[in-house]
Amino acid sequence: MTFCGLPEDLAASFLGWYVSEGSTEVIGNSHRVSITQSKDSPSLDEMMVDQRWGLIKWRKNKRGWRATVPPSMGRRLVGLGKAWTKRCPEELMNAGMDAVRIFLDAYIDGDGHRRDRGKFYNGIGRKTRSEITAATVSTMLKDQLQELCLKAGWSSAARVQKARMSYMADGRAISSPDIHVITFKRHGRGEICSEHVSRVPYSGKVYCLTVPYHTLYVRRNGRTCWNGNS
Repeated sequence: MTFCGLPEDLAASFLGWYVSEGSTEVIGNSHRVSITQSKDSPSLDEMMVDQRWGLIKWRKNKRGWRATVPPSMGRRLVGLGKAWTKRCPEELMNAGMDAVRIFLDAYIDGDGHRRDRGKFYNGIGRKTRSEITAATVSTMLKDQLQELCLKAGWSSAARVQKARMSYMADGRAISSPDIHVITFKRHGRGEICSEHVSRVPYSGKVYCLTVPYHTLYVRRNGRTCWNGNS
């Protein structure tokens, strides 16, 4: 995968940070790109001083990093949308597993949360390495993140966190929008818990989608899993 002439690993890492925390300001013919990150992030700092940026020079300030990029690159970044319409480029969606994992790691560093809450061994072969959550208001990006999660060899689930009111110290009320919350789990095996399986009386036709290899990747109520033809 390449994006605007950047090498694959640098492109994947940059896109992860840009899609999660980036924006592009157009001033005349100039495109100024910002990556907002006020907390310390060694991985972001290391990426920004990579010698392979060539003529693009990133400068750090209190809010993050900023650089003026060539118009061709700026137009591509503008095309990735803003908060409500943010999305990944086609190059990334068609990239290999290594690039996808680099992207997801960078995206999670920018706009995600990691926690280690899984058992290392639960008695039936599953080894959970960690649980990761990320949030977005973009429905398209939510769908793309779950697709990329599949391509990375992980599992995922998505839910909607309904809008709620927040109150400032001066009494002002601020309404937040509905947010898609995606949970990633990096484990080698999944299973169905028998506690949540039950028989339900049913009468009628049953339809089965047939595909060449008889395996289906299904998403229902935000949860994804592999199924086989019946």
